[in-house]
Amino acid sequence: MTDYIAQFGEFPIAIMASYLLYGSGVVVGGATFLVAAPIVVSGIGFTAGGIAGGSIAASMMSMWGPTVAGGVVATLQSVGAAGLGATGTTVLSSVGGVVGVGVSAAVDALYNQ
Repeated sequence: MTDYIAQFGEFPIAIMASYLLYGSGVVVGGATFLVAAPIVVSGIGFTAGGIAGGSIAASMMSMWGPTVAGGVVATLQSVGAAGLGATGTTVLSSVGGVVGVGVSAAVDALYNQ
């Protein structure tokens, strides 16, 4: 470490803190999206037993009916019944990671003004 300091000067702690902030944003964002998605989907009425009566999901189905395979209602019902699957998990955690980096960038920008 003393050789590094002699050659380059003090290690920039602010840069290290930024890397830690952005890395944390990716992890926390991805994990939050993965945990929240099934809770939100079942909370609006897409359950393992079908669409719950009187729920937001039932309203969506009546407004957008008849529903088609691969449509919004059908996809959300599939997630509610069977979970995200490998592709859904990958996509959702990636989106969460990008959102986490965006939040981290905003915090970093505010902190370093």
